[in-house]
Amino acid sequence: MTEATGWSLVWKANAAFLRAGACVGLGWAFWRLSLEPGYALAILITAMFAIAFIKHTVVALAAVVRLLLRQTTWSRYRRQAGAPKADKMAGDADLRRQGRIR
Repeated sequence: MTEATGWSLVWKANAAFLRAGACVGLGWAFWRLSLEPGYALAILITAMFAIAFIKHTVVALAAVVRLLLRQTTWSRYRRQAGAPKADKMAGDADLRRQGRIR
């Protein structure tokens, strides 16, 4: 599996949260169905949706944690460096001194 970076990690987290929400909705629907007589198998389906919800929630939270850790790493790198400075432009006197122009 390839390493997700940048926006792909954001999309991965959002998709996992969406799948977790879908699992909750479908699980709730099957749980309501299991309350009716004759639909005892719906309890098993509800349990499977609950397990899928937990899995997708863990994947989404792991992606969010990775994004936060990446953000703190980048901010630590930015704090190490000083403010960006422009190079001094070489004037005519500097170029003459170095023998590049006459």
